[in-house]
Amino acid sequence: LRLIRALRGRAWAGDGVEVGIGDDAAVLAPAPGTRLVATTDLLVEDVHFRRRYTEPADIGWKSLAVNLSDIAAMGARPRWALVALACPIGTTMDEVEAFYEGLAALAATHRVALVGGDTSTSPAGWLVNVTVLGDTAREPLRRSGARPGDVLAVTGDLGRSSAGLAVLERRAAPAGLPPDALAAATGAHLRPRPRVSEAQWLAEAGGVTAMIDLSDGLATDLRHLAHESGVGARVDLARLPVAPATRLVARALGRDPLPWAAAGG
Repeated sequence: LRLIRALRGRAWAGDGVEVGIGDDAAVLAPAPGTRLVATTDLLVEDVHFRRRYTEPADIGWKSLAVNLSDIAAMGARPRWALVALACPIGTTMDEVEAFYEGLAALAATHRVALVGGDTSTSPAGWLVNVTVLGDTAREPLRRSGARPGDVLAVTGDLGRSSAGLAVLERRAAPAGLPPDALAAATGAHLRPRPRVSEAQWLAEAGGVTAMIDLSDGLATDLRHLAHESGVGARVDLARLPVAPATRLVARALGRDPLPWAAAGG
């Protein structure tokens, strides 16, 4: 009850919420003439994150971010979130509250209302499942819309999250790596930024035939898009946008940054 009361006091109520946290189910009211868009993602400790270097607030942020990214990839606006969290015995209330604080910080940025969920005990490790509902008054931008002759484009740069993961898995930063490059790389992995505003702009601009989020990496997700659209694709690896921080991490570790850019989620 303490956690429920804390969440009710902290969660942004949001537009279109008739009944939120505290009842058996949420009651939501999408605007007339809109389509409801839904997605869900499961994050498992030691599969999607490690508690050794990931703080509870980072887990909360990331678990919502990956779902917002899916809604954005449809050209839709994320509106409401439901969060299920299972933690092992010994997890403190402060850790749980920090998880929700990280999630709420990102939710507030995109005006997403936390409207319900569940909590439980896990026999081994943290387990997070987030469902996000969004809406759109336009035809959703699906993976199946690409056509021969289309130009492939990405938002932002590629490979920074994989570079951050490579550093975090080492337990110590490589010698000679500038602090700002270290922060840029690890931050991209621990707190990825969903491209919600960029996707909204693209959906409204017209001329975009298909979109997909790159949570599994360019090579994998482009294959999904091409398969659904019945087309092929050609990528010039030398033209992939790679941030200076990613190149600096690669140099410090003696690695090639292009595989991170091409295959890193």
